[in-house]
Amino acid sequence: MGKKTEIYPNPATSQLTIKAPGIISNIAITDLLGKTAYNHQFNAKKVEVDISALPPGVYFIKINGSNVSKFVKE
Repeated sequence: MGKKTEIYPNPATSQLTIKAPGIISNIAITDLLGKTAYNHQFNAKKVEVDISALPPGVYFIKINGSNVSKFVKE
């Protein structure tokens, strides 16, 4: 069993840290309606995403097009 991707803090207010066992090449954040709120290219195992501009709510974060997790923005 390999290491899993970590997303913290959750709930978050201004910044989200994502750590993955492999290289993160793309991160997309969508709201519950499926509207893309953030989409960015990366090339790192750990990235920090500024979410301070997002309105409070529940979001889905998709890493490299497949690994989907949920987080709460306060």
